[in-house]
Amino acid sequence: MNLFKLGKRFNFIFLLAMCSALLLAAFEFFFALSLQVFLISSGFMHGNASYLEAFQGLKISSSVVGLVLIFMAIFRGCAQFLVSQSTIFMRDTAIGQLSLLALGKVFTCKDLAPAVPSSEMGKQIGEIFPRVGEFVENTAKAVILGVQIIALLGMMFFFSWKAAVLSVCTLACISFVLSRLQRKTRRLSAQSIDHYSDLFQSIQRVIRNWLLVRVFRVSKFEQQRMNENIISNISHDLKIGAMANLAAATPSVLGITFLVLIVFINDHIIFTPGLKFVAFLYVFLRFIQSTHGFLYNYGMLNSKTNYYKEALRFLGPIDKSEQQHAISSSIRI
Repeated sequence: MNLFKLGKRFNFIFLLAMCSALLLAAFEFFFALSLQVFLISSGFMHGNASYLEAFQGLKISSSVVGLVLIFMAIFRGCAQFLVSQSTIFMRDTAIGQLSLLALGKVFTCKDLAPAVPSSEMGKQIGEIFPRVGEFVENTAKAVILGVQIIALLGMMFFFSWKAAVLSVCTLACISFVLSRLQRKTRRLSAQSIDHYSDLFQSIQRVIRNWLLVRVFRVSKFEQQRMNENIISNISHDLKIGAMANLAAATPSVLGITFLVLIVFINDHIIFTPGLKFVAFLYVFLRFIQSTHGFLYNYGMLNSKTNYYKEALRFLGPIDKSEQQHAISSSIRI
């Protein structure tokens, strides 16, 4: 089962999210240009770029600036809403279709015994499938932010290619640090499914043998053991979350550090004109923000990859008719 073979509607929503992401990138470009025009018209800086010659001597009132900013804010808010809502839709659609496929596996079974134990079905629908939904959401967000990063990088080369080259070096350094953190996140995540599987099996065993548990008076012992299992699982998940959040916070710290370094190099070596450099700095800050979001979602999807593999293992080979039934049923979502 491929992530993006979940129906035409799912693919359309993903395409809509991609287009909205490109609109957000275009907004950043036009906002940077508007910032340059405002600085020229207000007399703070003089135009030193050929594409800004037409705006020399132009005077723009504060009311016009305010209206433009309000229009841009509405435009950006709508695009951001489409991106966020699209990824949430993809997450919930994936969870719904996986659940429909799992139920189809139960009700299409022709044997007298159930095809899937109740504990296994409960684990998949209650624990694995929601994590797969988050995996889908993180994957979609990572792809969308990756597109934005590429677009922002192109804008940075437009405003100052020398400073943009430094930014690429910055991204390489950040990626190297994060690759070390994410490697540990993947190792921790690989153990998470086994921990939860043990917990579900323990619960199922106690419920199935409840009379024996009462007769031999081991209920407190079993409860204590499951309590420790739950606490261990929570601690394990907290470690995974801490590693993912550390990986997400790293770009901000390193990004600001490299920003100071770029400003210093520009003042002493590159000498990018002030008006261009202001626009470049704005786009660079958005670049760092998008990189932060991309690396966070990339780290989170890495921590959930094993859940995706586990769902594929559980569902096994999927008949095309069953998949089409799940897709057609999820249209009502």
